[in-house]
Amino acid sequence: MRKAMKRLIGTLAGVTVLLLLLIDPANAITITDATLSAGNVTVSGNKAAKNVPIFWEENLVQVATSTKGGAFTFTTADVPLDCVGTVSDGVSTVDVAIAGCTPPPATAFPATGQTTCWDPADTSDPIATIACAGTGQDGEIQAGATLSYTDNGDGTITDNNTGLMWEKKSDDGTINDKATSPTWADAFAVHIAGLNGGAGFAGYTDWRLPNVKELQGILNFENVGPAVSSAFNTGCAASCTVLTCSCTSEYYYWSSTTYAGYPAYAWVVSFNDGEVSVFDKTLNLLVRAVRGGL
Repeated sequence: MRKAMKRLIGTLAGVTVLLLLLIDPANAITITDATLSAGNVTVSGNKAAKNVPIFWEENLVQVATSTKGGAFTFTTADVPLDCVGTVSDGVSTVDVAIAGCTPPPATAFPATGQTTCWDPADTSDPIATIACAGTGQDGEIQAGATLSYTDNGDGTITDNNTGLMWEKKSDDGTINDKATSPTWADAFAVHIAGLNGGAGFAGYTDWRLPNVKELQGILNFENVGPAVSSAFNTGCAASCTVLTCSCTSEYYYWSSTTYAGYPAYAWVVSFNDGEVSVFDKTLNLLVRAVRGGL
């Protein structure tokens, strides 16, 4: 009887040790390197579950398969805006701080871009410019953060002030074509859904229609026809793609914001002159997608 009890206690102790090993946090994924270089993130780690898919970010894109020892390495162009990604083996998930990655400030209110001043007293020549000093005009004060953009080389542009990532527009007849002009409903159901389908546009599946303030945020009021910075209007020529050019049509773009005074209308922004207005949702207007934001 005493021997049987010893055997039972020994068995229970072995089971307890096994359970402790299974739930030991030391066996959770360990990241050994995560570095941004040339627009790609390379991540290495170990202690993952053995021979299982390794997933990156919340959209659970498989990027590797762990080895028999639980090690893994992968490289991806999916760089999170906040420079912190997530790796999962289906059992545990860990945050990954990316070395060499600097998140853009997410609170900077962008300036208008205007740097010129005009003579308010010269009604005979309303386009006469003057020195800005002492005028108090926008061109002198230039309140807000200087407009700053980064072309990511993958068909997207990042606003370095807001952290928002914008869809580039092309002239090649694809979903990104500058002339794409859905109704308001199709802006969501067709354009946004199309960008988020499959592996997603530029590797991202969280594209959305910008709200009216976000859309206004990329206007440059120093320019007209189109009223944008050069990042959004460079090298636009027939058949150019989002990898070779950046286009902006001089017309109205849909926002995701409904006009509360009459919900059959939505707010729109003209990228010819910066006008903000409301249009009937059944009209066919232009569209540019965005992702990110707080």
